[in-house]
Amino acid sequence: TQKRTRRIYFLKGHGENDPEDTDERKGCSTLASALSAENHESKTLFLMHERSVPTDAALLVVSGPSRDITEGELTLISNYLEKGGKALFMVDPFTAPKLVGFLSSFGIILGNDTVVDQESRLFGGDYLSPIISSYRKHEITRNFGGSTIMPLIRSVDIREDLNPEVDVKVLARSGSESYAKTDRKMIEQGHL
Repeated sequence: TQKRTRRIYFLKGHGENDPEDTDERKGCSTLASALSAENHESKTLFLMHERSVPTDAALLVVSGPSRDITEGELTLISNYLEKGGKALFMVDPFTAPKLVGFLSSFGIILGNDTVVDQESRLFGGDYLSPIISSYRKHEITRNFGGSTIMPLIRSVDIREDLNPEVDVKVLARSGSESYAKTDRKMIEQGHL
């Protein structure tokens, strides 16, 4: 029903998931296609070559950076957010420590861990792919009826002293049998 196309910018330059890549693990082409069907245009953004996040950005997506984002880029993202910009951050376990610190300044605490879910194995998954079946009421999750498998996720929490000007919403939670594991070497060796 929208007459104008909204632009969604996917940050690039740090090993992020690509909106044009069809790979099931690292690609975001399915997301980009779904956005296109909703009259959204997906574009990539090399922020290190810019002076700001573009003013036509309806959303900035930071999807799975494998390398840290520079301080200069974080400043540009902060400026964008402080002006009311919207962003979606998807940060894999044990990656991007500067981004983790940056999000903490906004009241979002990313654990230095991986979520383990023993029950997911019962449903054909693996321990590092928690089943998400508890969704909070929100416009984004209103049509979610089933369960979602989320491979390789980290714990997320909200600081108690959250700035009232920052709007953070919990959309989903892992099951009651899930827990966070912090020893990366033990995880890599399969000791869960």
